[in-house]
Amino acid sequence: MSSSMQPSRGILHPPMYTYSEDFESWAERYQLTMKANGYDDTRGLSILPLYLDQTTYALYKEVSESSLGTLSNALTALKEALKPRTAVTWLDFTQQRLKTGEHPIDFATRLRHMVDNLLPGLSHDKRDELCTHQFLAGIPAEYARSLCSNTKTPTLFEAAQR
Repeated sequence: MSSSMQPSRGILHPPMYTYSEDFESWAERYQLTMKANGYDDTRGLSILPLYLDQTTYALYKEVSESSLGTLSNALTALKEALKPRTAVTWLDFTQQRLKTGEHPIDFATRLRHMVDNLLPGLSHDKRDELCTHQFLAGIPAEYARSLCSNTKTPTLFEAAQR
């Protein structure tokens, strides 16, 4: 995410959503911020566009009015509008790397969200196997080697917690 929540005059502001970030994680933080500020669903819905970057705002404007009745519906519709096309998603997924300063569990969660969007019907075991493979490919080589030194390959979150 681009920045953490910023207080101003006693009000918490969620970070700006930037196109191609993990929307689910951002949406959870947005809803938590609205709740922490004591905002109701109507207020959260009315200020939602203020926290979207230009590209995401353009997609938001294309969402049908009937999908914008509640904050929850608007976030669901926007998530759907943000779903990348399969080829782009697969390419993005295979190029994911642990970012500087990123916690391994956040990296694992990001991978899991990408696979859920890319292959929604994938079984839990297959999803974990795919994510673990990319997790190991996306972390520093010496760390990956130490995780793979056991006879049993760790699950995604076992690897992230070591």
